[in-house]
Amino acid sequence: MDGAHIVSWLTDLGQPKTIEDLKIPFAAVAIDISFGSKIWLQSGSLVRSVRALIGMLGLFSPTKINERWLELSRLI
Repeated sequence: MDGAHIVSWLTDLGQPKTIEDLKIPFAAVAIDISFGSKIWLQSGSLVRSVRALIGMLGLFSPTKINERWLELSRLI
C-alpha cells in the first residue's frame, strides 16, 4: 500500500503543517532503509513524518524524506 488514504486522513485532521508549529516538542525516529541508520524527525512536514513512521515492509510502503527512504524504526 502506498498510504495515500492515510496521508489524506492525517491532512484532514487539521493539525499544524510542520513539526515546528506543534505546541509541544515532538521528535520521532525512523530508519533509512538503504543504510539501516536511525533518522531523527524533528522538523519539517508533520504528515510526512507520521507517514514515515507507519512504513512497514509488506504493509505500507516507505516514505521518501530528504532523499532518504524511511520506515518505522524497529530499534527503539
